[in-house]
Amino acid sequence: MPNYRFKLGQTIIVPWSGHPTRGMPSGRYIVVRLLPLAGGEPQYRARSATDGREWALVESQMRPAAEAR
Repeated sequence: MPNYRFKLGQTIIVPWSGHPTRGMPSGRYIVVRLLPLAGGEPQYRARSATDGREWALVESQMRPAAEAR
């Protein structure tokens, strides 16, 4: 079983949105699903608090909300 750092329902911060053409806003997200590993890294489904869209994110793209303040 992979070791996931974040839990379902946890608020996280995406401090950068990756490639500019992807359209994913940086900001607050809520973890809504744990996904299989992507290249050996835990992957998550998260919903944007800004626009409500869901995105697949790898753990290295995310920070705990309390840590980002």
